[in-house]
Amino acid sequence: MNYIRNRYAIFIGIDNYDCDEIPSLKYAVNDATDLSYLLKQQGTVRISTDNQRVLTNRDATRTAIIETINEISSIAQKDDLVLFYYAGHGYSQKPEPGEDNEENSLTKYIIPYDTRLDEIDSSAIDFEFLSSRLNRIKSNQFIMFFDCCHSGALGGRTFNIEGERNLPSQGYNIDTRYLDTIAGSGKVVMTACTGKQVALEKAKFAHGLFTHNIIEGLEGKADYKNDSMIDLDELWMFISEKMNKGNSEQTPVMAGRIEGGPIFLGQTIRFAATEKNKKRIETDLVKKYPNLQEVIFSETDDNRSIAIEAAKYLDSIITHNTKIAVSCGRTLIETINNLERKDLSNIEIFPLNGSPTDEVHLTDSMILSYLLWSKFDAGEARAHVVPTGIPEKLFSQIEQGVDEVAQNILLQANECHIFLFGIGSPIDNKNIEYLLEKSGLTHEDLDSLGVEGEMNFHLYDKDGNLLALSNKIDEEQKEKITRYNSKFFSIKAEDINTLKDRPGIKLIIVAGGEKKRKSIQAALKGRLVTTLITDLQTGAWLAGI
Repeated sequence: MNYIRNRYAIFIGIDNYDCDEIPSLKYAVNDATDLSYLLKQQGTVRISTDNQRVLTNRDATRTAIIETINEISSIAQKDDLVLFYYAGHGYSQKPEPGEDNEENSLTKYIIPYDTRLDEIDSSAIDFEFLSSRLNRIKSNQFIMFFDCCHSGALGGRTFNIEGERNLPSQGYNIDTRYLDTIAGSGKVVMTACTGKQVALEKAKFAHGLFTHNIIEGLEGKADYKNDSMIDLDELWMFISEKMNKGNSEQTPVMAGRIEGGPIFLGQTIRFAATEKNKKRIETDLVKKYPNLQEVIFSETDDNRSIAIEAAKYLDSIITHNTKIAVSCGRTLIETINNLERKDLSNIEIFPLNGSPTDEVHLTDSMILSYLLWSKFDAGEARAHVVPTGIPEKLFSQIEQGVDEVAQNILLQANECHIFLFGIGSPIDNKNIEYLLEKSGLTHEDLDSLGVEGEMNFHLYDKDGNLLALSNKIDEEQKEKITRYNSKFFSIKAEDINTLKDRPGIKLIIVAGGEKKRKSIQAALKGRLVTTLITDLQTGAWLAGI
């Protein structure tokens, strides 16, 4: 095993450029900041905040990048580990007439925030100059990641100027001359793709594809040895296998080597489900997130395990004369299925959402209301369900219209004692996807709106602000949110916002697993949760342990 004294890292992520001619990216800043955050959490192999330098957008100028590299080169020693990460545009300069026209002869650049296309040589950073600066870093354990590309093609983290800087059509790898100037003994470089490919960004991950796999690997999926540690070789194996299998159009490249034992970059911290660990994490979470009062943990993150713990909790708090409002979701269905049958009086159950017509069938909340009602004596419990998803003409005997019936029931739901919610992500959610399609919202719209999750089909941002109430979006975006919300009945966003300040009620969130962590975190930041029921590992992640 290599001895490492200190760990240092530089993270650069650029989405928006000062020059209007350089197209914007979507997830380069996400890539840099999320990877930075992850590496602060990696147990004994973490890179502390003090030893990280993070440059994004307007802070990532040419001068700032060079000065940051110079700073690290002045303090990092031979036995220190240094990590350099860049996510943003790459660029390749067309050779002058008479020059070697092979791709390996083309000057390649990373593109700082203040790059000018008419002064590319002096305002961008070419790889030869970059390598000369990086080679001043004395570390024998130096790892570099470049989530950019130099193909000159459209659709990835590169660009061209029509008629001026198009590349030769055949394309070449960049892992010869340019990678070799940086990589070598004690230095490893990984790039997102070969020279003739583009580095892709994926809306469903909100990351570049290459960085998404770096993060997944370091979070534990690259732990092939099952020893809770992820070394450089394991990470590369995971990245290359995942990307070669899932996307043949983007093949990552690695060059260089580090002698000696393994270099550990990640640590999968698995907390044993002891009462001591549970109490420690609960205490940290309640202290960290406003409005959160209690946390219940399952040992694993599968739906059934979380649902069983949620059912135990509900069994302990539901008493006579309780009014319960229920949202939707698979984990909530499992929760109700696991409830014990109750001999209680005067129980009232209200749904929190539904579909206004037969156009969209979002009946989870209706189903859950019926399921919950079945857990009580029929004469002592009432389920107030909305007649939705059925043509209006079938309800001609009802004096009120379906819409009015629904709104009255949802209004009464505001007076409940217990609110049972699931947390979801708009990505990979079939019901949400259907609503997005019907309302004309695209994934690009979700990105521009800053959508992090959904609760009872209401979309919210990374700070837990419900977008239907946001004053940070323009009129066009408001119209899109209004059109989306019109596709279903739901307790109003204003009412949800009011609930969090009402004393004596419980806003219970039942959700867990890696994919939902950021959505849960955002809801906690927005004070939308008083009781969280999740898995222990998600709890540790939320606590920043």
